[in-house]
Amino acid sequence: MSDVTSPIEILKKLTDSKNQGGKVQLWDGTNQHLSKTPMLLNQIKTDDDTLLFRPQEESLIILEDLLKERSFLNIYLPQGSYLFQVRWKHHDRNGNVGTYFPDLLRFIERRTSDRLYPERFIKIKFKEQQKSCYDLSVEGLSVVFTKSEISDLSVGDKFPAVLLYDALEINLNLEVTTVTKIKPFIFENLPYGHKKMGLKITELKPKDAKKLDALLNFHKEAFQS
Repeated sequence: MSDVTSPIEILKKLTDSKNQGGKVQLWDGTNQHLSKTPMLLNQIKTDDDTLLFRPQEESLIILEDLLKERSFLNIYLPQGSYLFQVRWKHHDRNGNVGTYFPDLLRFIERRTSDRLYPERFIKIKFKEQQKSCYDLSVEGLSVVFTKSEISDLSVGDKFPAVLLYDALEINLNLEVTTVTKIKPFIFENLPYGHKKMGLKITELKPKDAKKLDALLNFHKEAFQS
């Protein structure tokens, strides 16, 4: 199994899920625990690219609180083990939520791992840039640059950065340890390749170390459950 980026395949996966009962989960990991809120994928409207979700009655308060805090939702699709992120458009008094279509279904491998592959969900902000993390661990992370992106960083460079996940912010210092050229078509969403940069965490205050541990543990628990 692998990530799904084709709009046709994404629609097929979503339709299959709806036809099998539409059970999905709203995931929230900004607090230091994993929250899984059951919902139903109630309708797929291809005419205006809208997904309609209906929460269970006991989940209404949780959903309303989340919608006050953010403009996007993390949805887990048990059929096929996919996680995707969508921006919400509207919701009504009954809690029904309309969202845009996702542009990526990330396949979640259910296994024990100390490294997280969170691309498009966890961001790293540094030197006036903001990039998606390709992978993340307690030791460091990596980011991928396309050919159209410019980076003047090289091995040995050190700099401060901020790790971003929903409302969570983790301050850390990084050092460039590797810069690896990527051959074309190694990554499905980077057909022309370019380079992957490995970054080592060189400094992390205790409060930020706790946040990082919580973030990694949240994802490990989520992916294995």
